[in-house]
Amino acid sequence: MYAFARCDSLTDVYYTGTQSQWKQISISSGNSFLTNATIHYANDFVPVATETTTTSTTTSTTTSTTTTTTATTTNNNHILPTGDLDGDGSITIQDAYNALMAYSKTSAGLDAGLTDEQKEAADVDGDGKITINDAYRILLYYANTVAGTGVTWEEILG
Repeated sequence: MYAFARCDSLTDVYYTGTQSQWKQISISSGNSFLTNATIHYANDFVPVATETTTTSTTTSTTTSTTTTTTATTTNNNHILPTGDLDGDGSITIQDAYNALMAYSKTSAGLDAGLTDEQKEAADVDGDGKITINDAYRILLYYANTVAGTGVTWEEILG
């Protein structure tokens, strides 16, 4: 039996190493679900903040006054793939559209309508702003993925 023999729903693999490290892994025949999946490498990800809120409440009472103190902390530790603005785990034409709409809005002086995490995922070239080039590159990545070329962000960004 092969490790991925019955994984017919496997479409994406999130590998924490680089593309060159992945290519050094020996994958025996019979693992077509693995070899046909889209491989996402560690450098394809950007950090995303998700809120984990911890609240502690202290109440002290005197004869005439009750005081309640609440402290909240936030833990940021989620990952959103580069170009995946909607966070669904896939780079799609919708992500390219969302990046293009964000670019159009900011060009008109409006708010992009994205969270900071989405803005970071949309800025695929890392220049600090969402441009038409980012939207184009997300669309290019999607088109190559659908075509089965196994393209990486490193290749898209040149």
